[in-house]
Amino acid sequence: MINSTEAGVFDLEMNHFISDEEIDFFSSSFIWDVLNRETKDLFEIGSIQRFGRELSFSAVITQRKKHPYSEGGFHLSAITASEIIQFAIGSNHNDILNDFRLSSHQITCVKTIRSKQPKFRIKVESKSASRIVINFEAEKKSYFGLMVFSRKICPHPKIKMKREKRNFVKPHIKKAKIVRKKLLAELIFDWQSSARDNFGLRPDLLLALLAQLAIVQLYTMSTATSKQSGVVLISSIIHLGNKWNHNDQMNFVLETRKFRKSKKHDNHVVAEIGFSGSKHEFSGSAVYFFEPMDA
Repeated sequence: MINSTEAGVFDLEMNHFISDEEIDFFSSSFIWDVLNRETKDLFEIGSIQRFGRELSFSAVITQRKKHPYSEGGFHLSAITASEIIQFAIGSNHNDILNDFRLSSHQITCVKTIRSKQPKFRIKVESKSASRIVINFEAEKKSYFGLMVFSRKICPHPKIKMKREKRNFVKPHIKKAKIVRKKLLAELIFDWQSSARDNFGLRPDLLLALLAQLAIVQLYTMSTATSKQSGVVLISSIIHLGNKWNHNDQMNFVLETRKFRKSKKHDNHVVAEIGFSGSKHEFSGSAVYFFEPMDA
């Protein structure tokens, strides 16, 4: 059954190759900036305190570019928050994660964080021979979630999660097509030399790429006559496969599952989207605020 939100805002019968011009117009420059080492916000971790399996700390963020749609020009994105958390875990818990790989990442964003010195807490909630669960939160559970690490079937060289070890990758949406409720997209990655040897398929990277593709998908499907503020993540669950071969390209499939009008935000729709990689590198779902309707 099609609800009134779907019928009034989205074309659910669309079969459309998205042009390069449409991709460029709908894409968020903010998301590309988050992935660009020349423009992304920088951070340092300090005020570290340990309480058994629990770790609390602050992150001092140096903003390098303003967010065009954010009050005061800044908010802590789920992308950057996930990067900070990964860095803290990699810096403080590599001793227990040597033979484990990240298999699942969940995050929920309840309240926008605008502080440039946000406080975080991470806790090793459970640990067994096959599985480690680490909970995290930022700014008194404004953002919260968990990361699940599973024991590697075959030991591989340890992938550092520390921020300074990461290599720059520049993604590009090569082509995309809408088929009814699905987006089929191919992304190209431009690597620095030797980047493939040290690069992992991280949650912060996936959150950025999925948000960008969701923006392109939802605007293309919608009846919006102008671009508004894009999407804001409410929650996501990402399941990661055993490995990623670090290819120059990756295929994504996004499928809209549910739409409803937001009860709290005028002109917004809440959209639930399922996603996966074509070779089962990852899968999951995300819920976004989306602003397709003119005020």
